[in-house]
Amino acid sequence: MTKNEGEFIELMGGQLGIWYAQQLAPENRSFFLAEYIEIHGPVDHALLVRAAELRIHETETARLRLKTLDGTPAQYLHDAADYPVRTVDLSGETDPRAAARAWMDADLRRPAELDGGPLYNAAIITLGEELHYWYIRVHHLVFDGQSGVVAAARGAEIYDALLEGRDPAEGALAPFSVLHEDDRAYRTSAQYDEDRLYWLDRLAGHPALDGGDAYKSRRAQHAPLRHTDGIDTDAADSLKRGARRLRTSFPGLMIAAAALYQHRVTGEREITVGLPVRARGDRRTLAVPGMTSNILPLRLSIGPRTTVEDLVRQTSRAVRDGMRHQRYRYRDMLGDLKITDGDLCGLHINVMAFDYDLRFGTCPTVTHNLSTGPVDNLRIDVYDRGGMQINVDANPDAHDLDEAAAVSRHYLNVATWLAHAEPTALAAHADLLDEGERGRVLVEWNDTATEPVAGSLVDLFEAQAARSPEADALVWDEGDEVVSYGELDARANRLARHLAGLGVGPESVVGVCLERGPEMVVALLAALKAGGAYLPVDPDHPTDRIAQLLADAAPVAVVTSAAIAPSVPASDAALVVLEQTPLTDLDDSPLGVRVDPRSPAYVIFTSGSTGRPKGVVVPHAGIVNRL
Repeated sequence: MTKNEGEFIELMGGQLGIWYAQQLAPENRSFFLAEYIEIHGPVDHALLVRAAELRIHETETARLRLKTLDGTPAQYLHDAADYPVRTVDLSGETDPRAAARAWMDADLRRPAELDGGPLYNAAIITLGEELHYWYIRVHHLVFDGQSGVVAAARGAEIYDALLEGRDPAEGALAPFSVLHEDDRAYRTSAQYDEDRLYWLDRLAGHPALDGGDAYKSRRAQHAPLRHTDGIDTDAADSLKRGARRLRTSFPGLMIAAAALYQHRVTGEREITVGLPVRARGDRRTLAVPGMTSNILPLRLSIGPRTTVEDLVRQTSRAVRDGMRHQRYRYRDMLGDLKITDGDLCGLHINVMAFDYDLRFGTCPTVTHNLSTGPVDNLRIDVYDRGGMQINVDANPDAHDLDEAAAVSRHYLNVATWLAHAEPTALAAHADLLDEGERGRVLVEWNDTATEPVAGSLVDLFEAQAARSPEADALVWDEGDEVVSYGELDARANRLARHLAGLGVGPESVVGVCLERGPEMVVALLAALKAGGAYLPVDPDHPTDRIAQLLADAAPVAVVTSAAIAPSVPASDAALVVLEQTPLTDLDDSPLGVRVDPRSPAYVIFTSGSTGRPKGVVVPHAGIVNRL
């Protein structure tokens, strides 16, 4: 029989934000935080299970449950007896690691039970005599990243006490009330008002206030996609040396790199990246598991003249000043700014540069993260514990795994560039591309060298018409008129025969004075098929200019329409008005005129802005080579 160990109490500020977010995305199971500690060596299995049980009994936040009372969520402390530590033996599996990962992934997919259900569970998984996993899954409502660090360290302490025969109650964690009372006191303090004013001033005039698409909310409805990249020791050491050379911390360098990456990808000069923080007031509260974490919107300006040193110093100031006001809730900032369906940050960056050397007796460990909560757009997590690693979590409603992989790769490229750049270098010159991508863009995609095709433009067109007569050649008027290659070839052949009858042949010119449309293309091809060169004549040009073009080029004929014909100046050229020219009875097969590639294909006149317009003759070989 279970019992409540405490009365109902209100949720803290950080908890409320998570509760509302889960209500808006009830099917999103990523609100669970999950990690496992990989323990190597001859650990005592029974003592490990006992340590896990004692930690649940001691850690009050692990046993918090929720009830909604008159529409308002409240929490209470539940009986430790209802939190058994599961034991799973996978040592007999062919691949125990894969089996363990599958088991944990399946557990992580279980939906949350927010109304009275458990928000925490733990398991000890045996993979072999000298390999165990200590796994936990806990809802973000009651735990944050700091809580995981505290709980993991305390678990190792309890195990060591049991192993050495000491009282495991020594060094017990403080009760949840310490954190809860501190949060309540903060929200009625002068510091709260000071923090609010700071953020109102810092975020005044933010681009998100204009409601642009770049700041629209992309609230995730599903668990994020994750791409992971390991960073080898040499590369990690190089990044840290770069940070020291630029007189900043390693986290400072990686945060600056995130802002610079965002600038290079978007081209925006004003960048805001989100930085997760603990949002706790003192050492005492840091030692109590609970959900207090917050997001600081770091607002930075990166322009064409911003140097690397400018960027690093600006980032350091933004982090330092923001940390002084880190407890004011991000959700409250949005409310103060009256942003109901938007966000301030396009990218979130979290640098976890703490390498807690957990040991269970003499057994070393490696900690692995499985989930750090939901992602509305993109989040980069940099881990520096037992080896450096980058996780990119992406909202699956807006991105795919390939995009997440590209973000990881390009972000690391920018961070590496930043670590090696001179302080006076311009930040806008940061490299996004690696050598392979740069070669693809600059060399492979530009490797267009090819042997010129022999023959004329007519030869190329007729070969295409023979290959694919049913394929669409022209699409006009938003798709209302479609002309196939076969039809276009036939129409051009008929007009070409008419033009040939007027004397059009090699070295002659045909003026084409038509509005854009299928008939203009037919006329251009017909002139070429008859062996001549076409002269494009814009019907909107002044009459004097048209007359000058016709006088200089001396076309044999001018093809036009009934609507345009009255405005075509008189000349020695035969006027071919399409609506008044019978073509349907003419043979629509190719004329068989052989055109020398050196013969003119068209004549184009310059604008005449520097004097009299001049005609430029382009041969078939020139246009075929270009195509």
